Amino acid sequence: MTVSLWQIQDEYGVTSEEALLEERRWALLSAEGDARAFRSIVERHHRGVHQFILRIVGSEADTEELAQETFARAFVHMERFDPKYRLSTWLYRIALNLSRDHLRSAKRRERPYEPGSNALDPGELSTGPDMIVGAQYEAQRLDRALAGLPDSYREVLILKDVEDFTFQEIAEITQCTVAGLKIRAVRARAAMRKKLERLA
Repeated sequence: MTVSLWQIQDEYGVTSEEALLEERRWALLSAEGDARAFRSIVERHHRGVHQFILRIVGSEADTEELAQETFARAFVHMERFDPKYRLSTWLYRIALNLSRDHLRSAKRRERPYEPGSNALDPGELSTGPDMIVGAQYEAQRLDRALAGLPDSYREVLILKDVEDFTFQEIAEITQCTVAGLKIRAVRARAAMRKKLERLA
């Protein structure tokens, strides 16, 4: 039940076939150097990529730089994008690789909780102040528990339960097998439950 607190409603709603075709067209034009087409990609995906990186690295200070690097690399290497996949899957793979590299180079095992890193936006709620405060507390509790998980567990939970990717898409992003990811997700959820119990 509480996992739904992490989820952010995409301002473009559910990706339709029409939107996928539009993104593929933008990707083709971007590969030819069309800056306007690439700007459309950035406008559509910046918020999601930014939030994803923030959840992985746990630091607002590093997140925007990593998000910019994600889009810079995407623009330079757009010809590598395979249009049979969703563009977001490819962007998230770039973002994940950059985030992993960042965490490795910083050699940080403990990431401090930052109040701005939680996924819940109280402004999106239509409830009273007491409900907002309660929801903020719960989101902070979830963020603390998530930050305490091993990187591989955090990645699979964020991609599956927060970003709502399928296991096949997560396999494309992480370069892991679907079977391995399913096992990892079960273990990650069990570890998350234990962390949440301790934070209760």
